[in-house]
Amino acid sequence: MLSGSRELFTSINEKVAAIDPLGADPVMVFLPRWNETGNLEEIIHATTQLIHSSTMPTNRTEAMAGLRDLGMFAGSLRRHGYEPVEYVMGLEEVLLRYGGIADGVPRDTFFSYTLGNPSGERRRRFTNLPEEEIFISSLSKGLVAQQETLLRLVEVYSLDLKSSIFSERIEEAIANFDGNVHAMADVYRSISPDVFTNQMRPFFDPIKVQDREYLAPAGSQMPMLLIDYLLWGSNDNSEEYRNFFNHTLPYLPKECRELSTLISLQGSLLSRVKVHLERKEPTTDEKISLDSIIKFINRVIAFRRPHMSIAEANFKLREPEAVGSGGYSMEILEYLFGKTVEARDILRGIVAV
Repeated sequence: MLSGSRELFTSINEKVAAIDPLGADPVMVFLPRWNETGNLEEIIHATTQLIHSSTMPTNRTEAMAGLRDLGMFAGSLRRHGYEPVEYVMGLEEVLLRYGGIADGVPRDTFFSYTLGNPSGERRRRFTNLPEEEIFISSLSKGLVAQQETLLRLVEVYSLDLKSSIFSERIEEAIANFDGNVHAMADVYRSISPDVFTNQMRPFFDPIKVQDREYLAPAGSQMPMLLIDYLLWGSNDNSEEYRNFFNHTLPYLPKECRELSTLISLQGSLLSRVKVHLERKEPTTDEKISLDSIIKFINRVIAFRRPHMSIAEANFKLREPEAVGSGGYSMEILEYLFGKTVEARDILRGIVAV
C-alpha cells in the first residue's frame, strides 16, 4: 500500500537537520538573546542577510532547511507584533519559492522544528529556556514513535482480519504508541502551563504570506492526524472534522498527504471492518484481531485524557477566545476524544455479537 514507507518522515528530516543552505548557523545562536531583549533591528538585519545569501534550492531538502531557518526568524518577528513579510523586503518571495520546491506550505512546520532541527550547538531555538530544549527533544521522540505506530497500522490495514499476524502488528503499534505517550509525558511533566503559555507559545502564531495566514509548527501536525484518519476519520463527514483535517493536512510532508489519499479511496479501518462483518458473526480469529484494535484504541483514549487536561490548563491562562498554535480551541480535542471512544464502542459491539 505504501512504497518506501520508512522514508515517510524520519529520513528526509534527518537530511534537513544536517544541512545549512542559507549559512544560518553563525547567527542562529544569537536569536534567543535577541528575542529576550526584543532586538528587532538585529532580527530584521539577520533575516535580510539570509535572504541575500539565498539561492534557488537545488532540491526539496535544501528548500525545507531554508524554510526551517527563515521560519524561526519570521516567528520571532511575529512574536514581537510584526508581520514578517511587511518588515523584511524579499522575504515573501523567498518563502513562496522555497515552499513550492519543498512541496509544502511557505513556512516552517512541526517537522522542521523537531526532526529537521539540528542538535547540539546547531540547535535552532527561540529562547534560552531549558524547557524549550526539552520541548524539541521530547516532541521529536514522540513524532518518531507516532510514525512507527502509523507504519504498523498501515501494514494491518492491508491484512485480513483472520490473519495470524494481524494482532502481532497491532501489538507493535501499541508498543510504539506507548513510546509516544512517554515522550509527551516528559513535556507535560517538565513544562508548566505558565512557562509554555507565557514564554513559549507567543512564538507560534500564524504569519501572512500573500495575505493568507499560515499556521506555526503545532502538535496537530503530528502523524496522529493520519492515525485517526486511518482508524475512523476518513469516513467522518462532519463539517467540524473535515475542516480540521483539510486545514491541517497541508502542513504534513507530501508522503503523508499521499497516504491520506490512499486511505480516502479505501476507507477507514473501522468502516472496512463493519462492511466485512456485515450480517455475520466474527470468527474466533477475527475476534482476536478486533480485540487487538480495541486494545490499541484504549491506549489512544488513555493518551487523550491527560492531553485534554493539560490543554485545558493552558487555555485557562489565555484570553477567552484564544486558540492553540494549530488554530483550534479545546472543542476539537473534545471532538477527537469523543469519536475515538465511539469507534472503540462500535468495535466492542461487533465483538459482543
